[in-house]
Amino acid sequence: MVWGKVKSHPWWPGHVYSITLTSDGEVRRGYRDGLVLVAFFGDSSYGWFEPHELLPFEENFPEKAAQGGGRNFPTAISEAADEVARRAALALLCPCRSPDAFRPHEADPRYLLVDVPGFDTDAEYHPDQVTAEREKIAPRALLDYLKGAALEQRDAADKVWNRNIPAVHMSAMLEAYRRSRFALKDPTYAQAFGMDYEKLQAEKAAALKKARQGIHTHMPNPVSCTVDYGFVSAAMYSNMIVKLTVILMVLYRLNFDSFVLNRGVDLLELVVCFIFLMICMLHKCFFPIGLIRICHAIITLSLPN
Repeated sequence: MVWGKVKSHPWWPGHVYSITLTSDGEVRRGYRDGLVLVAFFGDSSYGWFEPHELLPFEENFPEKAAQGGGRNFPTAISEAADEVARRAALALLCPCRSPDAFRPHEADPRYLLVDVPGFDTDAEYHPDQVTAEREKIAPRALLDYLKGAALEQRDAADKVWNRNIPAVHMSAMLEAYRRSRFALKDPTYAQAFGMDYEKLQAEKAAALKKARQGIHTHMPNPVSCTVDYGFVSAAMYSNMIVKLTVILMVLYRLNFDSFVLNRGVDLLELVVCFIFLMICMLHKCFFPIGLIRICHAIITLSLPN
């Protein structure tokens, strides 16, 4: 990993990339003897450099990371820190436990495609890079860092987020160690609580299968979206009763033109509509319908006979 600088741009984090791994014709056309191809983080750009034009990444990180550099610069710093963590995890990845984790690269068999747990698949590394990361393992330093993090959790977290590359490296290596020692089948927890381990695993598998089918068994249904078909049916029947009552009263009004009777009909419709509105309030999705019925009855009452 290196820092490179293009004209009118600040120093930018990147990593040396082999031309044999790319089939991009435009990238290949820029090749000259002695030049080094650098792929930059954050914006997917690249550049060809003389080796003396590049700076080591870790040694110059505090200074260059503090310089700033536009909208994509924070993203580039974040991606560079992720790559540091990925390489730290790579150091503890062994074919003896994960035989399929290392595969020859199709474009160049000298390189490897590596599945790094906790990060991504098909990461491209040279065997020398894997060896270099393994040589960085310092058990005593890891233990000291872990003890310090346990005693001063906030300070340890601040060290990571304050762009301290050694802290990022240590944290990632400890996580990778925990992942490498993790037991896929651990019945101890279930046995301690008197649970059937096999049954527990079957329930987890069933829940995972439902989740993959788009069914989230742990998501509670919001009250506003829960459909109670009893209330829906009551609301529908109440609406029908209101309409039927109005029709009958209108027919009755045509035969007996009485002001009192007419107002009585409208008041009856208003009372029924209020009952309908109360039912609709129990199911919020139908509340606007009940409100419309109330407004209709009030307007009818306000009109002259």
